[in-house]
Amino acid sequence: MADKLAPRHLTMIAFGGLIGMGLLVGCGSAIHRAGPAIVLSILYAGMLTYCAMRTLSDYMALDPDRGSFLAYLGTSRRSGEEFVCGWLYCAYWTCVIAAEGLGGGMLLHQYLPLPVLPTALALIAAACALNLQSVRLFGQVEFYLTMVKLVAIMAFCAVCLGAVTVDLYHHGRQILHDLNGIDLAPFGIGAAFYTVPTIMFTMAGAEIITIAHRETETSSQTLSGLARLVTVRMVAFYLVPVLLILLILPLSSVRPGFSPFADTLAFLHVPHGKAVFDGVILVTLLSCINSSTYIASRVMNELRTHDRDGTGMAPVSFASCIMGVSAAGGMLCVGATLFSAAAFSLLLDVSGYITIVVYGVISLSFIRFATGRALSPMTRTRAFMALLLSAGVMSAVIGGDERRSGLECFFVLVLLLSVCRVGMGRLGR
Repeated sequence: MADKLAPRHLTMIAFGGLIGMGLLVGCGSAIHRAGPAIVLSILYAGMLTYCAMRTLSDYMALDPDRGSFLAYLGTSRRSGEEFVCGWLYCAYWTCVIAAEGLGGGMLLHQYLPLPVLPTALALIAAACALNLQSVRLFGQVEFYLTMVKLVAIMAFCAVCLGAVTVDLYHHGRQILHDLNGIDLAPFGIGAAFYTVPTIMFTMAGAEIITIAHRETETSSQTLSGLARLVTVRMVAFYLVPVLLILLILPLSSVRPGFSPFADTLAFLHVPHGKAVFDGVILVTLLSCINSSTYIASRVMNELRTHDRDGTGMAPVSFASCIMGVSAAGGMLCVGATLFSAAAFSLLLDVSGYITIVVYGVISLSFIRFATGRALSPMTRTRAFMALLLSAGVMSAVIGGDERRSGLECFFVLVLLLSVCRVGMGRLGR
């Protein structure tokens, strides 16, 4: 049997690859920061992701021979946009490895006398070892891990809906807190924009279908359709449980850094609900570390393959890339543990900024490519919408006073990569 990803494995990986700490824990900080206005943040992020994925699909249909979505980050191969944004995207998934590793270390520390940092490094090493075995084994393991977390979220929604229904029928709204007089944007409407990068951390992932196309048995046309479908499903899986949390759990009970899912089950007095959901969170962490290691290694391999032609780089095997991104994720864990008490939140913000800029660059590249071509008005509108939404949230964050550290780290990364690109270009002459 060929060492390839089955189409069902690829779809499940893209659908649930990042349903982890970003949603199950990270949304607690987002709700605490934005209040009920987080619904606007989710809709904004969902619209941006959908428009960007539709634009990418249109781009792939017009120019189908380029390869993965990384090739559509510029108007030509080895362009400056592809280099900077491509390596930013690789850094994004490496940040995910570190963030999920730290999350796993902190979660296990609550139940077992295990130090956070060594546990995080052990989880990253385990994912590295699994990815080194075979692509098919990776896909099979990831399929079942993702299935567990998707079933858990659906079960959470069913429990919440059942509790609300019983409460309304028998007790007269004892569970649902009074929404009258609640400020839908207690921290200002700007908080909805500041929260978008955190949400983008979770919603990103539909584009990974195009990265793994060489290791699947699926056509490019099917892949572009899957990217659109996965985007819609991811928005639904984020919006529905967050709405239920807002309806049931008082805002004063939402704790940054803690899972509002587990807190909601505790609020409903579900027996052992918190412990069970902590187990689900651990499964999602393992899944995210596993899938992030796969994606980051493939992105690194593709970028190195394209760059070596003009710069004299030697070919790099998948195994070397897997070990490289795992080592980088481990180093981020060490640095975050030693130098920053808010490391998890910082990594989430930086990752969100990277996703927003990458989607904006894809849209801008498509607009430039489509100049003079006969396209439908809706196709052009989607591309402009993705670009405007990307620019809008970045402008709001730059003009605000919140989350400055994440934004500064993002710009430092962009600057370093730009300098590297210029230096490599000169060496290649």
